[in-house]
Amino acid sequence: ILKERGYATACVGKWHLGHLAPFSPRQHGFDAFYGMMFPNDMQPFVLHRDETVVEPKPDQKTLNERFTEEAVKFLRAKREEPFFLYLSYSAPHIPLHVPDRLRGKSARGLYGDVVEHLDSGVGEVMKALDETGLADQTLIVFTSDNGPDTRGPYDKRGQAFPLRAAKATTREGGVRVPCVMRWPGRVPAGRVTDELVTTMDLYVSFARLTGAALPAAKIDGTDLTPFLLGEKGAKGREAFWFYSGEELQAVRV
Repeated sequence: ILKERGYATACVGKWHLGHLAPFSPRQHGFDAFYGMMFPNDMQPFVLHRDETVVEPKPDQKTLNERFTEEAVKFLRAKREEPFFLYLSYSAPHIPLHVPDRLRGKSARGLYGDVVEHLDSGVGEVMKALDETGLADQTLIVFTSDNGPDTRGPYDKRGQAFPLRAAKATTREGGVRVPCVMRWPGRVPAGRVTDELVTTMDLYVSFARLTGAALPAAKIDGTDLTPFLLGEKGAKGREAFWFYSGEELQAVRV
C-alpha cells in the first residue's frame, strides 16, 4: 500500500514469512531485499540480495553491522523521496554472535553484548537521519516480535521479569514487548503508556497516515492514529484475543 503511494521500500534483515518465490519480500511490496529468509537458528542460513544468494554461509558476527550499513545506504539514497524501511535485525535471536572486539563489554554477559551492539546499530540509523535532515520528517517505530527466549544459561538469554513466562507463551512475558515511537512534532515526546496496541495495528495506522487505501479483505489491525498522535481522550484497543494455534488461551480487555 505504501509502494502504491509512491514510497521507495526496502526490507533489510530477517524475513521469515515464507522462503519460496511467491512469498519473497519483493513479491509483497518491497523494491529491495537484503537479508535472510529464516531466523539465524534455521537452515539454509544464507544471505540474499533480492532473489539471489550472495553468501552461502555468512559470518553471523558481522550481520548486525552489515544490516545497519544497508539501512543507512538506503535512506541516504532515497532522501529526496518518501521511503519505508523495514529493518529486522536477527539479533538478539539465538544463537548469539557479536564481533570479538565487543565481547565481554557489557554487564549482562554475551546477551548484553549483543543487545548493546544492536543498540549501536539503531544509533547509526538515527545519526544518518539527523545528517540527512530527515529526522523530523520520519516516524520511527522500534519494537520486538515476541518476548525473550529463556533457553540456556542466564548470561546468554533474555529476561521478561517482572512479567511471567517468555516467548512461545500467551502469558505477558511472551506477548508484551517494548515499543518506542519517535516523530518530532507529531508523536508526543516523553509519554509512557500501557494502552493495548499490537503490531497488526501499525499496518492500518500507516495507511491512514499516508492516505493509502486498505484492501477490501478483512483486516485485523485497528487505526490507532488518534492515540499515537496524542489526541485528547484517544485510547488503544478495546480488547485482544490471544491464540495458540486454534486454542483461545487469553483475552485482554
